[in-house]
Amino acid sequence: MAIEVTCPNGHVLKVKDKYAGKTGCCPHCNSRVDVPEPAKVSEDDILEFVGPAKPAGMDDDDEHVYQDPAEEVSSANSGASLLGSSAIRHMKACSVCGEKVPVWHASCPQCDTYFDDM
Repeated sequence: MAIEVTCPNGHVLKVKDKYAGKTGCCPHCNSRVDVPEPAKVSEDDILEFVGPAKPAGMDDDDEHVYQDPAEEVSSANSGASLLGSSAIRHMKACSVCGEKVPVWHASCPQCDTYFDDM
């Protein structure tokens, strides 16, 4: 990423990060230009700015439904499906037997007919 610097004569320069904290000459007017070091940002500053993380696809209205990932590990052995509800709704019907099958299947598990919509 480049550091944007303005020389004393008003020329705007983009300088490579490796020149931060050094002095150089403006290529347009040969004026002396000091390249500042970028402000140091800590990880805590970033987290304070961004705020607490929410799982992907979660709205503010869904906060009461959120389950901690540590708790999900224990529920993984309960037999409950870990698929999202949107994945479950994407089904296709077999043209031979009419069985509803998830879209990612290549063949019908009921009659072993291959789908040609691939």
